[in-house]
Amino acid sequence: MHHHEIIPVYIKHPRPIELWEVKKLTEIVHAGKVAFTNKKTEFKEAVSEFKVKRKLREAERQKKEAELKLEQERAAAEEKRHEEALEK
Repeated sequence: MHHHEIIPVYIKHPRPIELWEVKKLTEIVHAGKVAFTNKKTEFKEAVSEFKVKRKLREAERQKKEAELKLEQERAAAEEKRHEEALEK
């Protein structure tokens, strides 16, 4: 996902927890899970939107490739006609 699709998740603790309070790790993880669960729909929307955008970009890329190939074929045919005209 791209930088503009970052979803901030604010984790609230009932009381401040210091970094060295290793015994509170389960409390920290639980608070993170709760915060993530509260934002889950936003994450799902962002992922589905990202997939749609990726498909659109892929379709646009394929279209450009097809146009380029067609232009190259036309240029080759024109060059061949020009060479045949010079031979006559």
